[in-house]
This record gives sequence, C-alpha cells and structure tokens, in this order.
Amino acid sequence: MAAEANYGGRVTDIHDRRTIKTILDDFYNINVVNVDNYGLCGSDSYIVPSSETHNKKDDFLNYIE
Repeated sequence: MAAEANYGGRVTDIHDRRTIKTILDDFYNINVVNVDNYGLCGSDSYIVPSSETHNKKDDFLNYIE
C-alpha cells in the first residue's frame, strides 16, 4: 500500500512502483516482528533491535544514537 499510495513523490509509473515494492519487502515482512535482530538490506549494520533492547525506552534511544 505504501508503494501504491504515493502522493507527490517520484513514483510515476509501473517500473517505479515495482522498484519501491521490492525495496519495501525488506522492511515490511513477518520477520521484522518475529526475528530478533532481523537484518535489513542484508547488512549487520541495519537491524531491528531485539525485543529486549526496545522494551526499555532509554536503552532504545541509546541504541539509535
């Protein structure tokens, strides 16, 4: 839906929508919520913090800083 409902952006044709859908598949999938430290974009640098990390607000803020 995020790829389809893009108002005022640079997504202008079917090829752009296909590209953005492919990119968003990394971020919008069941593993994001089910797998601790899920790696985004195949990188260890960009991960979804584990449930233990983001249960504490201060720890999470330190993690993202």
